[in-house]
Amino acid sequence: MDTISNAEDTTAGAKRGGVGMTIWVRALATLIGITYAALLIGGTRLLLLGGSPQYAIYGLLGTASAVMLWRGQRLGAVLQAILIAVIFVWALAEAGLKPWALLPRLDLPFALALPLLLPAVRRHLGMKVDNDSNAVAGGLAAAFVALIVVGVAVVQAQPKAKPFTPAQTARNGASDWASWGKDNQGVRFVEADQINVNNVGKLEKIWSYRTGDIPNAPFSFTVTPLKVDDLLYVCTPSDLIIAIDAETGAQRWRVDTKTKKNEHLHGRICRGVSYYQSAKPNEPCPRRIIAATSDLRLLALNAKDGTACPDFGKDGVVATDEGLHPFFPAEVYSTAPGVVVGETIIYGSYVVDAKSTTVPSGVIRAYDVHTGKLKWAWDMGSTRDPRTPLKPGESYTRSTPNAWATFSSDPALGLVFVPTGNPSPDFFGGYRRPFDEKYGTALVALDVETGQPRWSFQAVHHDIWDLDIPAQPIVYDIKTSDGVLPAVIQATKSGDLFVLDRRNGKPIFPVTEQPVPQGKVKEDWTAPTQPYSAINFAKPTLKESDLWGITPIDQMMCRVRFHQLDYRGRYTPPAAHESLGQPASAGIFNWGGGSIDKERNLLIANLNFQPFVTKLIPHDSALPKQETPIHATEYGALPQYGTPYAYFTAPFLGPLAVPCNPPPWGEVVAVDLTTGKTVWRRPFGSSQDSGPLGIPTMLPLNIGVHNVAGGTSTAGDLTFMTGAVDQFIRAYQTSTGREVWKARLPAGGQAIPISFVGKSGKQIVVVAAGGHYNLQTKPGDYIVAYALKDSAGK
Repeated sequence: MDTISNAEDTTAGAKRGGVGMTIWVRALATLIGITYAALLIGGTRLLLLGGSPQYAIYGLLGTASAVMLWRGQRLGAVLQAILIAVIFVWALAEAGLKPWALLPRLDLPFALALPLLLPAVRRHLGMKVDNDSNAVAGGLAAAFVALIVVGVAVVQAQPKAKPFTPAQTARNGASDWASWGKDNQGVRFVEADQINVNNVGKLEKIWSYRTGDIPNAPFSFTVTPLKVDDLLYVCTPSDLIIAIDAETGAQRWRVDTKTKKNEHLHGRICRGVSYYQSAKPNEPCPRRIIAATSDLRLLALNAKDGTACPDFGKDGVVATDEGLHPFFPAEVYSTAPGVVVGETIIYGSYVVDAKSTTVPSGVIRAYDVHTGKLKWAWDMGSTRDPRTPLKPGESYTRSTPNAWATFSSDPALGLVFVPTGNPSPDFFGGYRRPFDEKYGTALVALDVETGQPRWSFQAVHHDIWDLDIPAQPIVYDIKTSDGVLPAVIQATKSGDLFVLDRRNGKPIFPVTEQPVPQGKVKEDWTAPTQPYSAINFAKPTLKESDLWGITPIDQMMCRVRFHQLDYRGRYTPPAAHESLGQPASAGIFNWGGGSIDKERNLLIANLNFQPFVTKLIPHDSALPKQETPIHATEYGALPQYGTPYAYFTAPFLGPLAVPCNPPPWGEVVAVDLTTGKTVWRRPFGSSQDSGPLGIPTMLPLNIGVHNVAGGTSTAGDLTFMTGAVDQFIRAYQTSTGREVWKARLPAGGQAIPISFVGKSGKQIVVVAAGGHYNLQTKPGDYIVAYALKDSAGK
């Protein structure tokens, strides 16, 4: 029956379904053939690399099926049925019942096979067509659709929200947000419950303000506003300083700082300003805003009207480039606001990554908030007392670890907590000095008055992955079996959450040194062990079967790529051949860090998962011989002048520009700070504004997407969070992790939302919406405020 000649078979097919059906079936057979030929070729390559044989088997069966279908043989449809069964069983064996893992394994094969269930097609192939066979065919199609729909529904399902009981005592009095982390402890907890789980669905936008600042150069509008009395204070990427009425959004004053334009500035960023209030109300500028500009000036402005504070430096300006020269523009500047402790404001700075061994110093400096006079400078490469000023012609030690994140403090202990990065060049450590090795990628406690280090805790030894500490340390007291201990909590790019005694830096939750993969390149070495916290959110070591894609084809290509890379799990060292880094320099935690619900003793944070392909490239003519002002990434590789190697890095993506690692790529988690256990863990963000080849899917599927920024918790059992690439602000129930509200933002929301109670008694949530150049979210210049429809004072 299936052994007739080609001519007879084609003629029979034409008689059964007509010439039009023959053309249609042949078109389908061609599509099936192209698909499975690709799987056969790629699968054979994967097999030769030591990978799974499944794609080669799929390709062989599918190609044979396509040839038979072209010839009009019903055996082609039978072979397709066998193939689908093989694919289905293999998919279940690898992925279980995880719908996001099953989808790329089943979508394209089932889509290609479904037309073969149509009665006209089966009739054309000489197959039995009656009510029973139609029912079987329809049942198979419905079962597949139901499997995916039900699976996705299960993934999207949320825990049941708990009802909220407001406190009996009033806690909705007027409140401020006077520091970047609400206060210098960085807890980001608002003791107000006017907005709570019961009524958060009634939140609406009450005003929106536009700064007018959208620079031509790459930029990120990631400011966390300050709120003091009735004003909000913000800075913009071009260093405009603006005061806005907190309850109406009306502009009160605006200062153009006349920052020098710099075409080489790698992403204009100002994450916030600082506020100081004097105990002497009669002095000039008793309430002042202090801001650092990208052209290395420190400004003090009267918080009331934006005029310069005349007692600060010269006409309200202090130059901060002393001791840093020579350097190219944009190699060093402060992206985070300074921390005010008593009468002192303390700053770190961003120093350009991986450019050379001679970039500016990462020196930490403290200034008098009244006069702007330098009080001390901690230069880890010098034995000089930090309070001793530089002599004429002297400079701070070049290329030391810098601290670009926000600091926190404990005034009672007289300490400021400084999270450091690794020294430049970031991805080669062969020439590092003893102080680089001690203080790189570490949390350092400095004496507020003297600038001397009291203790330090290193999060990564000999960091050659750019895993610098990105987040503000959180100062918080931990309840333990030994009583309440004064803690400082540090989130890291490696996914560790280190909980340390802030008096001495000793771990409160266990930290163990564990062996890590070894390997070295010319003149460098790898640390034999790394510290692992008992609280860690790094994903398990990737396996071939974990890899993802939109279809089996790009999933297979990710597997091929995976086998071409050197990957031995966490801390696989960079090498002169391509390797895979997970976690990578983008970090699991980043600068958003976490917030703490003090009433429930929960830390809530957002996580990010993006492996990177890396390679050390021996220096050759591909790079300029001499340094230039252009930022390193504009060469296509990070040059690392002064070392034997340039450095290439790129996200681990498939051919459709979709991550090769499986979703979720972003998560929100809650940690019980008494036990260290994870209370809940949810995907963060939807696929609405992202998709293959950068084309948004427009589907609000809560798959968990890439993100940066963080959240703020309130007494209303809510955590407000932005940062995901899908352009929403969300509210989660802190105790359960249920998403209870979201609102569409006019641009990317890569900033931390704040909340406060205004003088009218209205609780308000405010966030900047302006996009982020690395995440390629929609740029903008918006400050947006939300409140309840029926809230007090409206």
